Amino acid sequence: MTLGSKGSVAGLFLPADAIRGEGAETYVFAVEGDKLRRRKVEVERLNPGQVRIRAGIGADELIVVEGAAGLSDGATVRVSE
Repeated sequence: MTLGSKGSVAGLFLPADAIRGEGAETYVFAVEGDKLRRRKVEVERLNPGQVRIRAGIGADELIVVEGAAGLSDGATVRVSE
């Protein structure tokens, strides 16, 4: 999986692949310590490959942006740089 965050004055932008969905709910996986946490987000689709996060996470959070399929809330992770 790949992690990232990209904040700016205009908003927080993520690749569309980072956004997961279940029913009408959209969410991302945030890294908190050594665990993944499912975080509900409100998004605005800007183009086919990018979304702007309107609510739900902050610019300083580590978000899984690649390889999120098959992950689950509470899973143990190890972040390497």
